[in-house]
Formats: sequence, structure tokens, C-alpha cells
Amino acid sequence: MFDRLDYERLQGVHPLLSAVVFITEHNVRRYEYSLFPYQLRVTSGVRTIEEQRKMVEEGKSQTMKSRHLDGLAVDLAILTKDRSKALWDIGLYRRLNMYVQDAAESLGARVTWGGTWTSLVDGVHWQLEDQRPILYYAA
Repeated sequence: MFDRLDYERLQGVHPLLSAVVFITEHNVRRYEYSLFPYQLRVTSGVRTIEEQRKMVEEGKSQTMKSRHLDGLAVDLAILTKDRSKALWDIGLYRRLNMYVQDAAESLGARVTWGGTWTSLVDGVHWQLEDQRPILYYAA
């Protein structure tokens, strides 16, 4: 189940992508807990230019035109049930992607999974396609 940190990391993310993430998390818990006894963690939502520059410098991203900058991408990590350790088995992320795609389809959204890329396979990354950024202004 998501906690305060997950909600904070979704601040500024496009509402349609946030909805996909929430539906995915709910459906994983509801339908597959016995076979997928893990927790999900939002590790990255909107990034600043400085954060993105650091990701590029560390080789974790290849572009300064990341959809994270516009709130159109999110990274999700799969954690152990007790949330103490992240798991990096691509097979788990492939399975999670099935839930993400089902949630996206139910909302009429198109979401691309970074696990299908060839230049830099990014199994924790999902991005919303065919949407423009939504600007958020502080009150």
C-alpha cells in the first residue's frame, strides 16, 4: 500500500498517469497478492532540471528531454513485502507492466514501458504518451 512518500512523489505528475499508478497499485494488491507478494514504491515523478542533469551524469538517463521534467513519467520500484529492499528482477517488472497497461487501457491512456526500449532498458520507468504537460502553479 502506498504511503505518504509515494503520494509526495506523485505531486505534479499528470493526473491521468497518477490515476494509472493508483489503479495499478490497487489491482496488484487486490488480485495478485498471493502470487505477487510485493509492495510498490514511487521512486521518481516530476524532476527538476538539476535532478535530471544528475541522472544523465550518473548514466541513469540518456536525455535532458526526459518526460519526468514535464510530469509525464514515473518510476516505480518493486519492494519486498516489508519494504526493506528493492527487487530488480526484470520478470517482476514485466508482470507489473501488464497491470500498468490494463490500468492505462481502462482510462483510455497510452503508456510506454521503459523495459521495452533497446538503447537503455529502464524497467522501472513508465511514461504517458499523447499528452501535453499540465502546468501547476503554487497558490
